[in-house]
Amino acid sequence: MSIDSVFIPCAGKGTRMGEMGKTIPKPLWPIFDITLLEFQINFFKSIGFKNFYINTHHLSDSFHSLKDKIENFSILEEPVLLGSGGSLHNLKKSFPGLERVLIANPDVFYNLSHEQWMNFLSSSQQKDRDNTLMPIFCQRSEAYNEIIKNGDDHFERVNGPNHQREYITYSGIGVIDLKSFDRVEGESSFFETVVNPKMNRTKIYMSETIEQDVNHYWDFGTLSLYIENHLKIIESSSDEAKRMFQTLSQFNSLTPKKKYKDESSSTLEVGELRIDLSSQKVELID
Repeated sequence: MSIDSVFIPCAGKGTRMGEMGKTIPKPLWPIFDITLLEFQINFFKSIGFKNFYINTHHLSDSFHSLKDKIENFSILEEPVLLGSGGSLHNLKKSFPGLERVLIANPDVFYNLSHEQWMNFLSSSQQKDRDNTLMPIFCQRSEAYNEIIKNGDDHFERVNGPNHQREYITYSGIGVIDLKSFDRVEGESSFFETVVNPKMNRTKIYMSETIEQDVNHYWDFGTLSLYIENHLKIIESSSDEAKRMFQTLSQFNSLTPKKKYKDESSSTLEVGELRIDLSSQKVELID
């Protein structure tokens, strides 16, 4: 595999995680028995990636202990937030020899098979594009921005949410050629200064498998989704939840024999967190 580096943006303020988001940065929230960030790194190691980069801002010191646990792990601290585009410009500046990276947000996970991931990464190496973005499919009731592409699946622009029909949005996962855009200083937007048809070519990965497997996308990005998805996985009432349970178990993210939620209890305990399911109040376990 010619691409071996992953960039995981970790500089967010965690505002969608309630009061506990002020204490624990979202990438370090537990997904059962390890953090969201460590699970992502363990998974991407399993499919061949070797180098890992993150940016930090909110509670930056919390990430330093990972340097002793993870090989080939680099942290770029942002005293001032640089935005979704600026973080990649900073990566390009800090590591001038780095050419192509996979971007993957720490709070979302596409639970595709090894073969499906290899197909995506292979497509990103084709000569008709600089960048390749992984989409997800949205219902018209959702509030995500719409990705507009042409007939050849090349990216054209971003629109607001489409409430008239089903549509696609950017999943937060993509392969980016750092050589394909000129570096700018300071805060900037991803879709203005990194992925922009005026300066480079970006293909939307429209695999039939991706369209069929839309439910394989797991989003832990808000407190309500974080709780909801833990409960789905514990209950394993759907095939996709069972599959996610198996994936987590493979990477020591989940201990099957451990009870995270007793049937008679209204609380959920994962990692160092105890969550009251009725109030969604989160506290640290003593």
